[in-house]
Amino acid sequence: MKNNYRQWLENQKYDAGTINAQMYRAERVETYHGDLDEHYVRDRMVGLINTLRYSTDDKRNDLPNPSKIPFEGDIRNNLASYRNAVERYRRFRDDVGDAADTPETATARQRSRKRLASASALSATCRLR
Repeated sequence: MKNNYRQWLENQKYDAGTINAQMYRAERVETYHGDLDEHYVRDRMVGLINTLRYSTDDKRNDLPNPSKIPFEGDIRNNLASYRNAVERYRRFRDDVGDAADTPETATARQRSRKRLASASALSATCRLR
């Protein structure tokens, strides 16, 4: 998670309680699911966000917590809070773009772009045949 995330939240005019809650939840997600920036580079956090989904049917069927995050209380409500924190972090990353990359995530982003370019080239070659 980027150091300037807290500042971004403040710039969005969230109150101090909301900022502290968002920081806490984002840190917990990172603790149990890995670096948020790596999830952003991989798939804009889609996979992580899907892991944090828990429907009313899931609740009705008493399904277990699908995430790695341990907590007490209502699974659906807890996961909604964690998912909201991840979605808010994604908005932050969308706003700041590549400027928020660390050397590690910049390298991962470059690898992803090379794989996409390679796949596109292969696809174009196959269409020509």
